[in-house]
Amino acid sequence: MIASQKIEQLDRSNMFALLTGFPQQLSKAWEIANNAAIPESREPVNNIVISGMGGSGIGGDILSNYFKNLLEIPVYVNRGYTLPQFVSKNTLLLACSYSGDTEETIQAVESVIKRKPQVVCVSSNGKLQQIARQNGYPLVKVPGGQPPRTALGYMFISLLVTLQKLRIIGDQKEAFDETLALAKQMAAELGDYSQKDNPALDLAAKLVQKTPIIYGAIEPNEALPTRWRNQFSENSKILAFSNLIPEMNHNEIVGWAKPTAILDKVHVIMLRDERNSPRVEFRFETTKEILAKHVMPVTEWPAQGRSRLCRTFSLLLPADFVSFYLAILNDVDPTAIENIVFLKKKLAEFK
Repeated sequence: MIASQKIEQLDRSNMFALLTGFPQQLSKAWEIANNAAIPESREPVNNIVISGMGGSGIGGDILSNYFKNLLEIPVYVNRGYTLPQFVSKNTLLLACSYSGDTEETIQAVESVIKRKPQVVCVSSNGKLQQIARQNGYPLVKVPGGQPPRTALGYMFISLLVTLQKLRIIGDQKEAFDETLALAKQMAAELGDYSQKDNPALDLAAKLVQKTPIIYGAIEPNEALPTRWRNQFSENSKILAFSNLIPEMNHNEIVGWAKPTAILDKVHVIMLRDERNSPRVEFRFETTKEILAKHVMPVTEWPAQGRSRLCRTFSLLLPADFVSFYLAILNDVDPTAIENIVFLKKKLAEFK
C-alpha cells in the first residue's frame, strides 16, 4: 500500500488524476476527432506515413502495428527530421505533435510541402497548428496542457478516427466502446491503491531497486513493450529494456546463459495474449523455462477483451499505473523530466 500523503507530496502536477481520468480522455478524443473537418482524399492513397516523436509518436506505433496485417497499403512510422523519398501526392502524412512544437516533426513536414502529400495534423497548438492553417491542412486539435505521454488517448484516437473518416479502415465504434468500458474498469481497479491485491501496485513493489525487462509478442501489438519501457523511463526515472518474441529467441535469449551480477537486479515482465499463435505461446513458455534456471522473477500480464483494440489497450494501461506507483516508491515526481528539459535548453542554444 502507498499512503495518499506520499502521493500528494511527490505527485505535484497531479499525474494520478490524468491516469484515473483516462477513460474520459478517450471519450473526448472520440468526439473531437469525429467532429474534425477531414475531407476525403483528393488522390489515391498508396501509403501512410505517421511522423511523431516520444509520447506524440507512440500512438503512431500502436496504430501502424494494429493495422499492419489488415491494410493493403504500407504504414510507415517516421521518427526523425527527414521523411522518406517515396512521400508524394499519393502519401497520407499524419503529422503528430502534442505540443505542436516538436522540432523533428516540424522540420519533417516542412521538408515535403512541395511534394504535396495529403497531410492531416494532430496537435494542441504551436508551430504545427500554424503550418496546418497556412497550407490548408486538416487539423485535429486536441486539448493541451498535460505531459505528452499522458495524452495517448488524444493522439491515438485522432489517428484512428482520421483513417476511419477517410474510409481507409472500417467502422471502429464497436471496438472503441468495448475499449472504453474496459478502460473505466481498469482505471477504477488499478487506481485504487488502498487495495492490497492491486496488481499494478504489487508489480511496482517488486520492481523497487530492479531493472525491468519487458517481453511482448509481435501480436497483438509490437509497440506494447516499447510503451512500458518509455513509461518506466519517464515516470519512474529508471532504465528499462524491452524486446519481442520470437525475435529475442534468435539472439537475446543466449545472453541469459551465463550468470552475472546484473541478474540479481532484473525483473522480467511478459505481456501475454492467449490469442497468439500456438508456437509463439510455446516460445513464451520455453523462454520462462530458460529464465527459471537463473531463478529469475517473472510477472505475466494477460490481455483482456474481445476486440483486438481492446486487448491492445488492456496491455497498455497497466504501464501507466505500474510506472506511476514505482515513481512514488522511488521517491520521485512522476511528471518531472529534468534531462529532457536540459536537452531542450541546449538545443535552443545550438546554432
